[in-house]
Amino acid sequence: MGFCAFIYKISFQINVLKDLLFITILGFYVLLCVYFEFTINYFHGIILLSSFALYFYYLINYHSNVDNKIDANSNSLIYSFVIILLSMLGLSIGTNLIVDNALNISKIMGVSELNIGFSIVALGTSLPELFTSLASIKRGKYDLLIGNVIGSNILNIIFVLGVSSLITNISIKSDMLEDGLFIGLIFIASHLILLLNYIFYKSLSKFSGLILLVIYIFFIYKLF
Repeated sequence: MGFCAFIYKISFQINVLKDLLFITILGFYVLLCVYFEFTINYFHGIILLSSFALYFYYLINYHSNVDNKIDANSNSLIYSFVIILLSMLGLSIGTNLIVDNALNISKIMGVSELNIGFSIVALGTSLPELFTSLASIKRGKYDLLIGNVIGSNILNIIFVLGVSSLITNISIKSDMLEDGLFIGLIFIASHLILLLNYIFYKSLSKFSGLILLVIYIFFIYKLF
């Protein structure tokens, strides 16, 4: 989002205040879990997945009321679904390659897997979102850009983390606590910037995009 805003000024054309508040609150909740319990277990998983179900219900009942008709025939719809499925298959293969090679880099460079995950793996898995966002901007589809960024954050926080914690307890080692808290604070600060820009300006300026990029660069610097 920061990179896209630095290139183009992004206008919030839909009401995303509730979505941004939802993500910020959930991020704060996960941060509290890490700080006080050092473990995200099945109980937290149930809470996170229940939150996801409520959010999905909200999306269907609220955003479906927006008048945004698109002319399309059945053939183009089938074609679009096929392209999406093939793209997801390619992403799955690419993600596995990223993880395997990131682990090799971690061993060769002597860098912790945690830091590699926070940097190389996170960047690699975010590239599809970046390219999707840039393509959305070029077409003037700012709503798609915002939905892409917000949706990916929600899926990563409450769906992926929720499902994972149902399968096995996610324990936070004491040496990971400082990094975890730092990342949590970075996450909340970034979303507060988005919230303030939406409330006061209904847009994300290039200057705000630069601030987000500086925060990310500082984050990577602190990791290494």
